[in-house]
Amino acid sequence: MCLVAPLAACFGDPEASPVGFVNTGGQAAAVIPACADEDVLSLAVDDDPYDEAGSLKPESDTLWKVSDPRQPRSTGPFVIGDTSPWRTESTALNGELPNSYMLSIETTRRLATSHFDKTRVASLGDREVLIDGEVGSLKDLAKRWGC
Repeated sequence: MCLVAPLAACFGDPEASPVGFVNTGGQAAAVIPACADEDVLSLAVDDDPYDEAGSLKPESDTLWKVSDPRQPRSTGPFVIGDTSPWRTESTALNGELPNSYMLSIETTRRLATSHFDKTRVASLGDREVLIDGEVGSLKDLAKRWGC
């Protein structure tokens, strides 16, 4: 759950490490760069922190959360809703996800968070990565992470 106080860690901090999104055979997936000493710990999907009028909600609900990856050094792609790469599902996915939400990946060094837009991710081509609303590459994502 993201509260208003730690907003920089939840949404919109230009200095925060972003999650990359890819389209893998018609399925939305999250990716991170391969930083040498960084292991993945968990992945969480929270509802969009803004209401229909564009105002910040006081808090947002967790829609899906998984942790304890079977391969900690994995960089993805982590298909949204697929529990097979994870040992623990602490919040089960209940129904279809909305068109937009926040996705966070916690690693041993950082919390990377980005807004997800189903339409934008569905339009991505091979080797394209959506990074904070802009189409780029895995190299662009690695630069943003500093690795």
